[in-house]
Amino acid sequence: MEDDIYKGMLIPKGSIVIGNLRGMTLNASVYQDPYRFDPSRYLPKPAGRGEPFSTSHFGFGRRICPGRHLADDNLWIAIATTLATIKFSKALDVNGKEITPDATPIATGVSRSSNDFFVPGPD
Repeated sequence: MEDDIYKGMLIPKGSIVIGNLRGMTLNASVYQDPYRFDPSRYLPKPAGRGEPFSTSHFGFGRRICPGRHLADDNLWIAIATTLATIKFSKALDVNGKEITPDATPIATGVSRSSNDFFVPGPD
């Protein structure tokens, strides 16, 4: 290892370099409206915008996660199996009418939670 200069900045030998994941995934010059939740942005054109899908959550370079492909494949299989075998629908009240929960966030900050909603019991 030795000192390095990157874009005019000295990185001394032995420095710990931490990738700026937030800066990479919310870069307005790469992603249109980066703060909006829009999974279709990663679909190829014309269905989506063809924006690059970030894999930086698995690390970089020599320290990249060796199980990243296994993790992605297992997640895909789990989601596909769930969607193929489970019927997702709204709960029904005692009269058989659908219950639409109020999903308005009530807390802001690092995490968010929704208002409580009715979950019918076995009675």
